[in-house]
Amino acid sequence: MMQRSRIIPAIFQWLRSTELFSRPSRQIRGRWALFEFYVEPGEVLIHRDEKQLRDEKLFWEIEIAAGGSFRQRTNIPGGFLPAVTACQWRCSKNFLLLSDPGNPENKREYQFAIDRGILKLLKKRVSGKIEVFAFFRPMEGSKALF
Repeated sequence: MMQRSRIIPAIFQWLRSTELFSRPSRQIRGRWALFEFYVEPGEVLIHRDEKQLRDEKLFWEIEIAAGGSFRQRTNIPGGFLPAVTACQWRCSKNFLLLSDPGNPENKREYQFAIDRGILKLLKKRVSGKIEVFAFFRPMEGSKALF
C-alpha cells in the first residue's frame, strides 16, 4: 500500500510535465496539404476531391508552427485569411483562431479535428452555410514550406 501511494503521485507528476501526444494543439502543428474541400458560396454546395484538385492544378498548403506562426500558400480564391500569407494562430478547445497581426479586425475562427492523421477545418456562416470544409494531409519532408 505504501509503494502504491508513491507511484500514483509520480504518474500524475509525469502527466503534468509531459507534452502529451494526444493534445490537439500539439497535433495540429506542422505542414499540411489540402486534398479535398467543400464550399457553399451561394445555393449550391461545391465539392472538389483530390483528383479534381490535381486536374485543375489547385493547391492550398499551410504551415502551423509552434511559435504561433501560421503561413499559407494557395491558388484557390478565398483562403483562410484572404490576401494574407502569414498570421498568428492559437487553439481554444477544438477551435483554431487565426489573426492578422497587421490588422486586428482581420481574424477567423475554424472548428478543427484531427482524425487518423487528417486535419479537418470547418468554417460556417451565421446562416449555417459552409464557408469552407477542408481536409489536409501532413506534407512530406521537413524543409521549410516558404
